[in-house]
Formats: sequence, C-alpha cells, structure tokens
Amino acid sequence: MLRLALTVLLSLPGAAIAQDYAPAYVPQAYATQDGLPPDWLPPPVVAGDWAETLTLFGGISGSKQPQDLGVNAHFGGRLAANYGFALVDAANLGAQIGVAGTYQDDAVRVFESVAVDTDRGQLFTTAGLFQKNELWNWSLVYDALYQDQWDRSTLTQFRGRVGVNMTARDEIGVWGTKNDRGEEGVVAPLDLPVRLQAISQLNLFWRHQYESGAYTTIWGGVSEGHEEMTLVATDDRHLSTAPVFGADFRAPLNDYCSLYGEANFVLPADTGSVDSFLGIDIHPAGVAKCYRKLKYAPILRPAGSPSFVVDARR
Repeated sequence: MLRLALTVLLSLPGAAIAQDYAPAYVPQAYATQDGLPPDWLPPPVVAGDWAETLTLFGGISGSKQPQDLGVNAHFGGRLAANYGFALVDAANLGAQIGVAGTYQDDAVRVFESVAVDTDRGQLFTTAGLFQKNELWNWSLVYDALYQDQWDRSTLTQFRGRVGVNMTARDEIGVWGTKNDRGEEGVVAPLDLPVRLQAISQLNLFWRHQYESGAYTTIWGGVSEGHEEMTLVATDDRHLSTAPVFGADFRAPLNDYCSLYGEANFVLPADTGSVDSFLGIDIHPAGVAKCYRKLKYAPILRPAGSPSFVVDARR
C-alpha cells in the first residue's frame, strides 16, 4: 500500500495543471481536412472543464479464479470511477486515479454446505501515468486489491500497456501484469492455510474502431501459471505456464453513456479463471462519443477481476 500512496501523492500536483485543461487531443495522423478525427463527433462545448475525463461505471460482474479452490464462482455487481488529468502538459504526460468495488454472492453452494462465507466484497484501487502521441501510447499503473470473504487480504500488482496506431482505426500492442505483494490467509472455518498472489500475464492485442465510434479489442498470451488446487482433493498440481485470451468492447449510446464489457480467461477453464463484467459508462461532461480522443482520458481502466487474477496455494 506504501507504493500506492506514493503514486497518489506524486499525482496531486497535476491537479493544478488540470485547471488549465488542454483541448481534445486529435493526432495529426488521424486528422481529416476539417481537423476532426474520422468517424467521431467533435468535443462538445463543455470539453475542457474538470469533469471531461471523469468516467463512472455500473454493471454486473462474474468471476471464477484459482483462489476459489475449484469449487466456487461469484456473481454480483460492480461500481467504478476513473479520472485522468495533466501532469506535464508539454509532454502530453497524464496521471490517473481509479477505484472500483464489487459485491458478489456465491454462484455454487459448496461453500455454504461447509459453513464458509458465501459473499465477497472487493475494493480495487488504481493509480499511475500515461502518455499519448501521434503513433503510439503507453500507460503504467499500480493496482491494489482488498478483499473480504473467508479471510481478509490485500494484494498488489503492476499493470502496463503499450499500443501503436497502425491505421486510423487499428491499434496493436501488448499489455500485461506483474504480481507484487501476496499474503497468507486461512479458509475459515476449515483452518486451511493458503497463500494468495496475483498471477502475472503478458498479452498481444488488436483494437479496431468502427464507423459508429464503437471499438472491439481481442488479445491472447500467456500467464505464469497457477496452482490446480481444490478444496476436496489433495493431489494439487502446479502449472508453470497457462494460455490467456480475452476481449473487450465499448459502444457509445449517446453523448453521456456507453456500453462497456470486458472478459479474460486463463486456461484450463476448470482450475483457471473465467472473469467478466458488463455495464454502462457514464460521462458527466457529455463526451462519450469522443472520449478516446481526449488528451488526458486514461488509457487503462480501474482494475477488476479480468485484469487482476488471483492464485491460491497451500
């Protein structure tokens, strides 16, 4: 948590810069004759105020990960907020702060039958830096997860993304995570000791933007592997590596709302992860149709179960 606190403190000076907010960022490589990006509406009149890069999210969430011990899954709701601002305007360097919370109930009755808690609360916090240029962009953030189910734990990871704009509508690149802090826990009331830690992964992605302003992203890669641990079996096996694939999409519905969904899968499906969420992004400044072109709109979203996969080992 110390690293997260330092990141937030270092980002605070950017708030003063953000008051003189820069106009929408339109890379020259994308500009048409009238100076506007293709297939996107120009920024609205309110663009430039403090709320321009604020995004609120509400939706449903489902998750099954190695930390569920092979006998459980979760379904519930997700709320999130994400905000970006200028840090060094001359260099197009921005900072972001995000938070997301999920509350989920068990989707399988095994834990209930052995008197283990059947609901789970998770709080994700994300802070970091990003930069957008004409042909490429990057972002690096630090994620922290506090969760409370059969035990309380705080886990952390690094997450990064680098993208290259190949055409006006196509971006390719790489994104990944690196685990940081893990924690020991006990599955109460079974007194089963486990160690929880984020699973590192590395993925190649391709994002395509459509004429409507919507986009889809697909990715595939490899994770460092995970324990094939189950609550009812003692022959635990550890996978040294495991395939990963996933996708996300975003579709503006009007000036203020967008439909967004994200899913990520670590194989094999029975002991790996199956994580997804779907819901509505709300843009108070009315910039839903041009959000991705704004200079200080965050590149990465607040962490969630698809981007923060947790392993459990005895």
